[in-house]
Amino acid sequence: MIKNSLFDLTDKVIVITGSTGALAGSAADYLAAQGARIVFLGRSQEKLDAALAKCRSITPDAQCIGLIADVLDRPALEAARDAVLEKWGRIDALVNGAGGNMPGATISPDKTFSDLDFDSFQQVVDLNLHGTVLPSL
Repeated sequence: MIKNSLFDLTDKVIVITGSTGALAGSAADYLAAQGARIVFLGRSQEKLDAALAKCRSITPDAQCIGLIADVLDRPALEAARDAVLEKWGRIDALVNGAGGNMPGATISPDKTFSDLDFDSFQQVVDLNLHGTVLPSL
């Protein structure tokens, strides 16, 4: 990939939540190709390993690490932050890419608002709201 000289990201440390998924994973791969140091943050070691392998196959000299942390688990996020600071001494940017929906939290055309599964709805709110705020603290 050709680096964009307008915004030099060389050696910038960027933490990306949800980076084992398609959208945030593509962003992580692109930013690594631009020379940034990427922290893949995810809940599964297996998915982190696959994401790191994919990133390194695109950019063989990529500086990237994978850390396990759920965006709703503050102690895990703090441990990840500490690991990044120990390795690279700073965090320059955070991309909040984790998020999603679940079937019970939506209302299909044949249902009414009273059919909403509130527990599923609450889980989606927690993930998309709290899961964005907690990594930012």
